Amino acid sequence: MPLPARRQGNDLKVLGADVPFSFFPMRQRGRRWGLHSMLYASDPWAVIEGAIYDAKLASVELASALSFVRQSGEYFRAAERAGAFEVRPLLYY
Repeated sequence: MPLPARRQGNDLKVLGADVPFSFFPMRQRGRRWGLHSMLYASDPWAVIEGAIYDAKLASVELASALSFVRQSGEYFRAAERAGAFEVRPLLYY
């Protein structure tokens, strides 16, 4: 399966250095494999909402997209609060 085409935008920089991007979470350094460094957002739901607003969608599509984000946020919070560990994967899904 071919990778999607690169989207237009600005390179992400942290402290003046480019943040590398990869579709794959692992990288090889010599004979060993390790995880790529990750960027964390203190509120990923706000980042997602901001991207939706930046997309300049029509009002119907904007309402639908925001509804999906609210729904996914509720499922995530329910999974975090779930007492039985076995049900969390279903809620995260």
